[in-house]
Amino acid sequence: MALRPAPIQVEYMGSHDSLGSMVVADLFVTDRIATPADFADYFAERLLVVPPSFFINEYAHSRAHVPAAADALFEGHSDMAPPPKSSGVPPEVAAVQNRGGVVACNFNQLFKLDPPTLRGWLRLLRRVPDAAMWLLQLPASAEARLRIFAREDDLASASAS
Repeated sequence: MALRPAPIQVEYMGSHDSLGSMVVADLFVTDRIATPADFADYFAERLLVVPPSFFINEYAHSRAHVPAAADALFEGHSDMAPPPKSSGVPPEVAAVQNRGGVVACNFNQLFKLDPPTLRGWLRLLRRVPDAAMWLLQLPASAEARLRIFAREDDLASASAS
C-alpha cells in the first residue's frame, strides 16, 4: 500500500484502528459506533462515516444469532435495563448479568477463535468469581465442540494444580 498502487486508497474492514499514515490509506471507512466523532483526531486518514453501519456481513440470513441487546446498543440504547427474556440472551448469561457478574462476549464467527485464545479466556473465567462467556453460535455445530474443549481444559487445569 505504501507504493500507492491507486490514486485514492481506502481502508475497509482490515482494521478498527488508524493505519497511522496517509501514505498507506487516504480514507478510513467506519460508522458512528465503531469510531465516535471524538476519535477522529486519532486517525491519520480522513474518516468516511457511513450510516448506519460499515460492517457488511451475512447476518441478514442469520438474524436469530444476533442478540437483541447488541442491536439495542447499536441503536444507541446503552442505558437499557437488563435484557428481557425475549432478548436472545441465554438464560445462564442473563443470570450472571442479573447478579452483577462479568459476561465476556465475542460475536465473531467461531472459526476466528483458536485454541490458545479460548484457553486464555477459560483461564480468566476460572479466576473471576461470577462470570460467563457468551459466544455467537455461528456455526451452531461448533457449540458442542467448544463445550468438550472447555471440559477437557478444566480437567487439564485441575490435574495441573
